[in-house]
Amino acid sequence: MKRANRLYGLSALSLLMLVLAACSRQMDETDPEANNETGNYELITLSTVANQGHSEEAEEPTTRTVYTDNTNGMTVTWNASKPEEEVLQVFSYPTGKVEAPTVNRIYGLPGTLSNGNKTLQFSGSEIIRSADNKYHYLYPQPTASQVTKSGNNVVVNYNFSGQTVQVGSTTHLAAGDVMYSSARVGETQSFTFSRACALLRFVVKLPAGAPAINRLILGTSSAILYGGLQLTYAPDGSVSVKGTNESKSISVDITGDQTSTSQRTLTAYLYVSAKNASGNNTDISNQQIQIIAISGSTRYMALMNTTSSSQKLEPGKRFTFAPNAALVPVINLSQNAGANCYIVNKAGGFYSFNALQRGNGVEPTSAEYISSKPAGFSGTIPWTSYTSKILWSMGGSSSTSINGIINTLVYNNGIITFSTTDTPNNGNAVIALLDAAVGNIVWSWHIWKVDYDPYSTTSANAPKYGTHNYPINGYYNNKVVMMKYNLGAVKTQESFGGIHMYEYGLLYQWGRKDPFLGVTNNTGSTNPTDGTHFKSSGNPTFNYNAGADGTLGSISLAVSNPMNFYSQPVEDYDYDWHGARRINDLWGNAGTATTWGGSGSTSTINKEYGTKTCFDPCPPGYKVPPHGTWTRYFATEEMTTNSASKTPNVSGSFNKGHLFKYDNVNTTFYAATGYRSHTNGVAVSASVGTEGSLWSSSPNFINGSPGGYIKFSQNNISYGGYQRAAGRAIRCAKEN
Repeated sequence: MKRANRLYGLSALSLLMLVLAACSRQMDETDPEANNETGNYELITLSTVANQGHSEEAEEPTTRTVYTDNTNGMTVTWNASKPEEEVLQVFSYPTGKVEAPTVNRIYGLPGTLSNGNKTLQFSGSEIIRSADNKYHYLYPQPTASQVTKSGNNVVVNYNFSGQTVQVGSTTHLAAGDVMYSSARVGETQSFTFSRACALLRFVVKLPAGAPAINRLILGTSSAILYGGLQLTYAPDGSVSVKGTNESKSISVDITGDQTSTSQRTLTAYLYVSAKNASGNNTDISNQQIQIIAISGSTRYMALMNTTSSSQKLEPGKRFTFAPNAALVPVINLSQNAGANCYIVNKAGGFYSFNALQRGNGVEPTSAEYISSKPAGFSGTIPWTSYTSKILWSMGGSSSTSINGIINTLVYNNGIITFSTTDTPNNGNAVIALLDAAVGNIVWSWHIWKVDYDPYSTTSANAPKYGTHNYPINGYYNNKVVMMKYNLGAVKTQESFGGIHMYEYGLLYQWGRKDPFLGVTNNTGSTNPTDGTHFKSSGNPTFNYNAGADGTLGSISLAVSNPMNFYSQPVEDYDYDWHGARRINDLWGNAGTATTWGGSGSTSTINKEYGTKTCFDPCPPGYKVPPHGTWTRYFATEEMTTNSASKTPNVSGSFNKGHLFKYDNVNTTFYAATGYRSHTNGVAVSASVGTEGSLWSSSPNFINGSPGGYIKFSQNNISYGGYQRAAGRAIRCAKEN
């Protein structure tokens, strides 16, 4: 039989020694002598805990806290069926002394119910009855790794990740609400808890036939949520609270039977810190909120807005997120294959993709690449803490913000989920994945919103669809299947019909995955930086002359600075943006002596189709086209040798571009988008509206000097090569 000993004024050293002993010894509630010796025990009544009372729901032995759904706040009680699991953390400070506090002093809380209130008492070998000590109380008990000392302060960290809520018993919360108290106990028998958390309540409508939901994710447009909490206890009795683990998204796992969910509506709860990193209440006003529900590999999503007036999370209060519309399936853009560009067609559409894979995940294999890539770099992005942001956007409404064509954006658990704006405008945007700790860009993706669907043979998804078959004699399986428009085009028509040449496609440096802008008109070199054309408010703008200071581009710099155009005016570096070493297979098609026509050949055609790599800028299923794609564009012959310019095989007259006869009969429009100079990144004004050019996946010639391309003007067309640091258009070909 356990017998309690009186404790009348422990020194800090004595308390510390007791910590090292086996604390948390529980009192046998069946011992009537012990239970009746009130003179030996300090009785602690847990009072002033929101609405005090016992919930009849609290019958599960493992349930520590119970949530009663009411509009007045949260009612928290303790479950008496297994009192040995109920423990308080107590931190002791000797009054008027400067010694470090006692940490990890643990007391069990056995007790009984009486008139709806639960009276609990500390048990163990010590009785708290020292008028000289200040005591802090904390529930639930943290682990030893969560508690640290900082000078004379005690710091406790909670992490709310991995929370689970059971459907069908939604009043039960597996994650305990954090409560803290500070009081000089002495002869006093009661103390008061303060709350640290806010409770988020989800009420979402499931679509008909939707399977059981495994996880719910809450994502905000700009507000930071705090999935962790830090309490700092000071000797003067004060406790400061602030949020940690900041993120724009937070999640909760769902368990239990969902077959009887009323009217296909799912209710779930999630604890977060009510305080932000500065210790103020978290502001969630004027936010576009993503509610994402996950069932296996399938995602559903709905949107809602918080009001524009001040809405802040408060400790001990509930905030409900209840979208009016039912959840809608999210389109998984990377379901069949990953890429660096994804095409979206829907206004107000919901999309997601794998954010832990670089492009298609396939790296180049050449020795030059292997020796040049950053240490630890691979096609897979290692799992750690990330966040996402919109780097830039073009298109959408002129009244929209930096979001442009992107409405909401959330990164969570390796997946980026986003929605598009309700406007039908075509446009482009680049989304970046950033290291949450330091803010460095880890990878980036181009989102091409366009009324064109190259994957379809009908107009079911977009008014313009399909591809063109370019016949080829003797190689590439005798054809190349091409998209109808340049990569990033927002003007999808078979003729010139505007004043902005940038609308007919974005520009790329040879071997890089990230796009750059053309110009706003067909007579000058103005960069699109205004209103409708381009938005990067609060974000870095393009640096079109990143090599001006002599900086040599590299794989590492190109990945972490996707808005830097690494110009290269120095011939010693072959005018290549990757100045240190030329890499011929960045786009997977360096070729061999055989594919270039044999030793000593002067052929400008690489007959290798090539393999897509993680640096390819094209959407899933497509790649930068092989070198011989455009041989039918010559009126007099198939271009197979390095010769002078020829007459183009076209229909009609030149009007800021040509209607080329890709199979000698049918036509497709190629705009004279011009190019950006390799020396300084400036759009060459003389070329805009008069000259067009497109990169191929091969360098020009087997020795890999310039990047292979086709160039055309009003009266001429030629194969050849040009400095890889220049910015030129791309039209994607279907992968074999």
